[in-house]
Parts: sequence; C-alpha cells; structure tokens
Amino acid sequence: MRIVSSIGVLALGATSLAAQLRTLPTGYQARPGEYLSGQGVLYPFARSVAFDYQEVHRDWNGTTQTPLISIGFRRAPNRVANTTATAHTLDATVTMGPGDFNTFSTTFANNYTAAPTVVIATRPISMPDWTQPLVPREQFSITMMLDAPYVVNTSADFVWQLLVQNSTLPNVGSSLYYADRTGTTSAAAVVVGTGCTATGRTAPMTLPATYANNTTAATMQVTFSGTNFPASVPVIIHLGLTNLNLPIPGLCGNVIASPDIALPAGPTSAAGALASLVIPLPYLTSLRSGLFYTQALAPDVGQPGLPLALSDGREGGIPPGAESKYIYSLTPPSVGSGPFTAGSVITAYQ
Repeated sequence: MRIVSSIGVLALGATSLAAQLRTLPTGYQARPGEYLSGQGVLYPFARSVAFDYQEVHRDWNGTTQTPLISIGFRRAPNRVANTTATAHTLDATVTMGPGDFNTFSTTFANNYTAAPTVVIATRPISMPDWTQPLVPREQFSITMMLDAPYVVNTSADFVWQLLVQNSTLPNVGSSLYYADRTGTTSAAAVVVGTGCTATGRTAPMTLPATYANNTTAATMQVTFSGTNFPASVPVIIHLGLTNLNLPIPGLCGNVIASPDIALPAGPTSAAGALASLVIPLPYLTSLRSGLFYTQALAPDVGQPGLPLALSDGREGGIPPGAESKYIYSLTPPSVGSGPFTAGSVITAYQ
C-alpha cells in the first residue's frame, strides 16, 4: 500500500511537468508516443498520395475546453536517420465535430452526431524534412492554424478528420514519414542506457518494463522482469521522473533512473533471472501524463570497483487505454477501413 501511495504522489509531479498545450490522447505534452517502442505510424501523411483519416476520442467528454485555434503533429521519437522522409507539400482539409465512440463506424460522414465543421478549408501545407535523427526528441513541428476558432462540444466525444491530397512525397507508400502515435492498453518501455555485465555473465543486465492500462477494469500496472543479473541476490528497482544519466566513479554503469521510489524485488535465480514482478498502480488519469524511468540495482562483489551492478535504463509510461478509434481510406471519399483501436496519432491543440 505504501508503494501505491508513493506512486500516486509521484503522479502529481508528473502532471506538473506537462506543458499547457493540450493533446489527444491527453497526457502527451511532455512524453513521446510508445507505439512499437516509438516507431510511430505512416498515418496520416505517408500512406498514399491521397489519404482520408478520422479519429474519435473520449478524453474531452465532460471536461471544459477553450476554443481550438490550431491542430499540430510531430515526428515519432525513433531517433534514427530516415533518408526517405524528405520535405514535401500536400493539400490538407481538416474537419471537426461531435461524435460517439460507441457507434463509430467505417462511414466517415456517419461518425458525426451533428453537423461537422470544416475548420481548415483545403490549403497547401509545407511538410518539414524528417530525415535526420532526433536529438533531442522533437516537439510538435507541424502546426496548422484553423480558419476560425472551433468550440468543442464536450457533451459528446470529439472527432477530427484529415483529408490529404496531392502529396509530393517521393515513394509515398514506403517513405517511413512516421507521425508520433500512442499504444493502447499495453506499452513496452524503451531502452535508454546500457546495463553492466554482472559477474559470471556474458551480456549486460536488462530490465524490461511494460505499462498497462485497462480502462474497462479501471486498473493500471507496471510489470518488470530481468536477465543477466548476478546469481541469487536481492534487487532494488528505482522508478523516477528524471533520466539522470549520471556516471559515478567506481560504478560499472551510469545511473539512469532518479531514485524517487525504490521497489524491492528478487532474489534472482542461480541463472541470473529476475522473475516477473507486477506493481499495481493507482488508477489516476494524471499518471498518463508521466514519463517514467526505471533501473535495477543489485549487489555484485565481483565488480572491480564498487560491488554493485546496474541494469539498463528504461523509459516509458501509462498508455491511454481504449479511449480512441480510427478509420482510414486510401481512395477517398470511399468507406474507410476499421474501426481500429490500436492507439492513435498524437495531436496537439492550442
């Protein structure tokens, strides 16, 4: 219970770090999408020369929202060079309106429960060059100002739709022009630092972490496991809000996770495996705003310096759960494919 309470307090810190910019799904102002470990998705900019894409979200239903004046997108945080994601132009049309998550279907027009508003009449958009690695990770580099402020109907779910036409992106179907995207009910944390090689092992220590959000059952959790640890030792897992990336003289690896919370784990097996450890989290919407760092620490008397060994660091967060759906069409204005619930493109709003 003390661990759960501490994580609830940590969630308040995570919320304070988020910027005032609104996102859908909520909570992604200061954290990257976790779809396929940050790979992102070809939707909605690089699937074809013409592409119609629509999403419905429940996050704003019952909330208070100021009128929207822009919609923004950003590149996925995969941090790799991508020679095909070149600058190009396209014609964009953006429509918004009220909808119903439960009745969302493959028919674009039917997904609005009242007359929608074309918030951006068809206009040419210059898309940035996304060929270079991301260091540091990118903010929302594509911002489309609406033709007029849009008042969100918060008594309904929110639908946005982007029609792309006349894209000049070369080899558009395989260009890998990836927009940032969320996971859905489960998301694996991304490796952000290399672990030590423990005594008797031939590979570095690893600490995989998977975050889960079951909106139906109203449960959240993080699950840890480990490989290549010292044999038969206790383990401490640090969970924090900061990537320290701190070298300490005599320590075999950098300290990645700030030790905001210490979770006891282990002991490890004779083969150095850390059994699966499930940590239940308080079901708090604010946890979705957090970007968390984790790392394990174990005694290792065989190290030449300090008798300790560190696992790799991991960066991750609670996914949004089943709060959105999307459809798309390669041949607009035909009926779309879907609806799909495998996460959503991250959009930002002013």
